[in-house]
Amino acid sequence: MEKGNNRALATLLSVTIIILSTSSPITAEEDQDDSTPPVPIFEIMGEINESPEPMTLDASLSYDPGSDSDDLRYIWSGTRGADNIVIEYQENESVAFMPIGLAGTYKIRLTVFDPSMNSASLEHEVRVIDVLPHIRGTFASQAISEGVSIEHPDTSGPWSINASASTDGGSEVADCEWYLDDSIWLEGCKHSILEWPAAGFDSRNVRLEVMDDDGSLSSMEFILVNEAQEDSNHVIFLVLGALLALGILSLAFRRRSNFDIPKWPSRVADEDHMLK
Repeated sequence: MEKGNNRALATLLSVTIIILSTSSPITAEEDQDDSTPPVPIFEIMGEINESPEPMTLDASLSYDPGSDSDDLRYIWSGTRGADNIVIEYQENESVAFMPIGLAGTYKIRLTVFDPSMNSASLEHEVRVIDVLPHIRGTFASQAISEGVSIEHPDTSGPWSINASASTDGGSEVADCEWYLDDSIWLEGCKHSILEWPAAGFDSRNVRLEVMDDDGSLSSMEFILVNEAQEDSNHVIFLVLGALLALGILSLAFRRRSNFDIPKWPSRVADEDHMLK
């Protein structure tokens, strides 16, 4: 009887060992599946114009093949040349925002973590194209444009000159320089002047140079005059009209001076002739 009990105990132990040995590979397989890294995905254009508005980075297509969970963490980093850039993001959100206010070549790196801290990374490169500054300004409350003539104002100074509304792809410009007849006059985008720069001259040339934070430059030239410039055709018409009027008056005077009033013979002379 005791021998039979020993056999039963041995059989039970054998079954237990077999069950434990067969369960171990399953656990190992589960651990192996849990080490599968996530797949990071985001796409961007190869080139884009610089802008004050940030570029949107979307990694919402990233996924974890080892789990049905969407609980992923997103870490963004980037460089512009040798300089690090700050990308605005939240680790539990798939969308980030990268500033593109400066031209250059940007490298963007996304690292995605799953709940088991497995990770994978993806890099992309984008070229941000420089945009030349767009000049917008006024001189003594008159809008400036290429080649325009700015007349002496009716009011006395001070007068404001302002190019601070100029933009660089939508953002403010870095600096302005004003030149009079190719000589530097003022530095800065906004000034107030007391004297008219063209005083004592028929006219003076002004060149405005606007620079952005990339060092790119745009320029505009216009003319300052002391008095309003009349239309040359209008002046010619006035002169011709005056000459024509003088000619007509002169011709009329001549005709009047050469006109003789006819004289009729008197009746006394006729009667005297008849008596004879």
